[in-house]
Amino acid sequence: MRAGFEIRVAVLALLALQVITALGAVVLLARTGPAVERILAENDYSLAAAEAMERAIASRADGPLAPAERDAYDAALERARENITEAAEHPVIIALGRHRDALVAGDAAARDASLDALHALSQINRASMREQDQRAKQLATGGAWAVVALAGLALFLAVLQVRRANRRLVAPIDALYAVARAVQAGNDLRRCSIVDMPVELAAVATTLNELLDARATRDAMGRRAGARLAQSGPAPDRVGLLALLDAEDHGVALLDPYGAVVAANQAGLDALGALGLPSAHLAEAAEKDAPELPPGVHVARLRDDYVRVDFGTVVPPS
Repeated sequence: MRAGFEIRVAVLALLALQVITALGAVVLLARTGPAVERILAENDYSLAAAEAMERAIASRADGPLAPAERDAYDAALERARENITEAAEHPVIIALGRHRDALVAGDAAARDASLDALHALSQINRASMREQDQRAKQLATGGAWAVVALAGLALFLAVLQVRRANRRLVAPIDALYAVARAVQAGNDLRRCSIVDMPVELAAVATTLNELLDARATRDAMGRRAGARLAQSGPAPDRVGLLALLDAEDHGVALLDPYGAVVAANQAGLDALGALGLPSAHLAEAAEKDAPELPPGVHVARLRDDYVRVDFGTVVPPS
């Protein structure tokens, strides 16, 4: 799997959890609000009606109610009838209606019975308010724990992603670095393992292995060439070689199998400096017969894997 895809999936998963957590908090607040509104709209309305009826009764200690108190009582009783929200309110409202005429006429027994009924109506609505309050608290507590659970899940997934990133990204990069340092220290046999690597890092490891294999092949060829040179006897006389190169009318350089300059005339040295290419590149071009060399530069393979480089007019080696 590609590392970029893994990172995108992990980030999107964490973002999705954050969105779900935020939406859960919004839903929690949205559901808590109606519970409070219901308490205010239903129970508080009935309590206000009961208090209005009690004020109307209390305004006349004995005797019949005055027209104003009677109208206030009737209006409050009608509001209570229209706002029945609890089953226990029905018999109380019926009792208030049954005692209404006697109460208005000033009957003391009807007055006491009506006050008892109003007290019962208030108690019913207060009990309902406490119940609604308890439900709202339970909803808030449950929602809060749900948000905590989602946040914990997000944290858990983040920790998993960090561990996965260490295993899939950091550890392979450390392995690549360890191989490079080992080869730098002289361990030419060290190679990268591409097991359980992302595609991008596996491509880097494969390329590094191929480069190290090519380097090992060139070193082996150089050792074989050196062995042949040692068997063939002493090296040519350097003074005579330089004299032959100076006799050329153009730049000439002689490279060993490793690409190092063995000898060159002054024009050849100037040309190498102006060319700006490593001499090892010229030796490799001789191996591959590469056509990408600059114009006027020609290479030729000599015996014992030596390479001749001519700059300008080509003089075939004898």
